[in-house]
Amino acid sequence: MEPISLDQRSKKGWIIVHSCALCQKTCSNKAAPDDDLSVLLEEGGK
Repeated sequence: MEPISLDQRSKKGWIIVHSCALCQKTCSNKAAPDDDLSVLLEEGGK
């Protein structure tokens, strides 16, 4: 699973959207308070 994007939801906060490298299935997970969102933004842009 690779992070592909970030989404901000008013009640849940930041959501990290992941995509499977094999089957392309996507899933969403709530970002933890200690996640470095700037790194995720850089990785999602690649």
